[in-house]
Amino acid sequence: MIMTNQEAFDINWNHFVVGKGERSCIADGGGCAYRGECGTKCGIGLLIPDDKYSPRFEGVSVSGGSFAYVFQQHELLQVLNELGFGGDQMGFLTELQRCHDGASGRDFHKKIELSLRNLAVSFDLAIPSVLKGTNT
Repeated sequence: MIMTNQEAFDINWNHFVVGKGERSCIADGGGCAYRGECGTKCGIGLLIPDDKYSPRFEGVSVSGGSFAYVFQQHELLQVLNELGFGGDQMGFLTELQRCHDGASGRDFHKKIELSLRNLAVSFDLAIPSVLKGTNT
């Protein structure tokens, strides 16, 4: 099954904006994490089923980075591909990841809502008009 950008966006909107889901961070309060404390997940982490997740994904971005983590990045991209994300969606996934990672600090929910709204405009996505259950 192929997951569209709209479906991935809706999952994030419903989780962070409607459901007020918490930001996912590394246990020591550091950077963002695909899986954080108390079951929190980042924007990309929400899209990865638990049985496909690996702790090796932590610290690895969906795009760019150094040669040191090419293998871990390959594993992450392989899982995203299995979930139906193609190479043409990497730009969207990169920006989706930035929405979460860039909304750190105070007013997380306001920041991520603004970032997601901007993402919707950039990728011609609709803001969900019907409140759906969150997909965590």
